[in-house]
Amino acid sequence: GVAGGAAVQAGGSVEGAPAPRLILGAKPLQQTSEGARVSSGKDPSSASKAPPVYKLLTERFDFVGGGEAMKALTENTDFVVIAAIGMAGSGKSFILNELAGYQNSSEDNGPALRPFVVQTQDIMLEGSHQTVGVDMYITGERIILLDCQPVCSSSVVLDMVLEGAPLPAIACTYDHLMDIQSLQLMMFILAISHVVIVTQPNVPPSRPLLSVLRSAHWLWMPPEQLDEEEEEEE
Repeated sequence: GVAGGAAVQAGGSVEGAPAPRLILGAKPLQQTSEGARVSSGKDPSSASKAPPVYKLLTERFDFVGGGEAMKALTENTDFVVIAAIGMAGSGKSFILNELAGYQNSSEDNGPALRPFVVQTQDIMLEGSHQTVGVDMYITGERIILLDCQPVCSSSVVLDMVLEGAPLPAIACTYDHLMDIQSLQLMMFILAISHVVIVTQPNVPPSRPLLSVLRSAHWLWMPPEQLDEEEEEEE
């Protein structure tokens, strides 16, 4: 697909070597036959009750072909796409769960069912991250929620180092490769979303995150819109 091809160009892995993974140490996910995600390590009975979350992009930016995810993406335009992107552990999944607005189960009055798996304390203490690739959930109000893997995060670099991922010719360090991949993911999200929520764990704002976000905004912007903004600044 287009996203997969872009990942190859941005990653630029050497011929004969596997493309470096974006998320190497994240909690593994199991795929059902319908394409819905089931988080590993959870009670299967509770997982079956959880709202269906579909894997839209893998950790290597490949579209997940077939399954319910592709069936849900029709040619209708009466929907709103809201995406959350940011650094690891900054609350992306939590915010999207609140937007999903799930209430307590009417069967057992147990805890509210949330579509996206949030980062656990164990994952946080390991210096890792929960979300892999891009996950998609569709609400009853025709709102498509996209939960993205972290950008500009040291956990991504650490995973690359531990796995010994090959550095492509376009990147001199793993930090540089992470910046390229973060820029690529941000441009993709800006292109397909009506609303983009940018999260970060620190105040004041993270300079690397804002720098990559600004670059993605200028690179994604159509030429005619870019000319309009330049005229307004003058």
